[in-house]
Amino acid sequence: MCKPHDYSKKIWTGAQKENRRNFKLAVIWAKSALLNEKVYRYYKKKARGWQTATNMAVRDYMKHLNLEMDMSQYKVGKGGKIIFKSKSDFGASSVNVELRNEFRNKIQTGSATITDKGKRYEYQVINLQPGEKLHEIVVYMHRGPVEFFRLFKIPNEFQ
Repeated sequence: MCKPHDYSKKIWTGAQKENRRNFKLAVIWAKSALLNEKVYRYYKKKARGWQTATNMAVRDYMKHLNLEMDMSQYKVGKGGKIIFKSKSDFGASSVNVELRNEFRNKIQTGSATITDKGKRYEYQVINLQPGEKLHEIVVYMHRGPVEFFRLFKIPNEFQ
């Protein structure tokens, strides 16, 4: 036997802090999601060997965090495409996008097109009303009976 490590004087990097925070959120999300019997059965069916439904739910949550936003094809006031890229094949069956203004009111909602074998989702923004500013985007990804969402803040140059 040995003494457990003492991390009280450890200085964590920003990436380590972010990963620990995301993992904590994943565990909280998994515990609440697995209260739904359909979701529990879905993850129990995916589990192999020593894995549990909770392990699989945490894995899915951590996987969906890899989503990144690309606004290079978006023009302020004119619309265009907003592209969401995933580092791994998340396997979403559908993706819905909600555009919000600075007061968190919906400006526009719609479905994104799934391309590149589930690693890329494209949403076409229709012209916004004059004076409307895009402030944040919520992406809802559906996988089986489970819904994940991710909030993106819009950089100032695109508002």
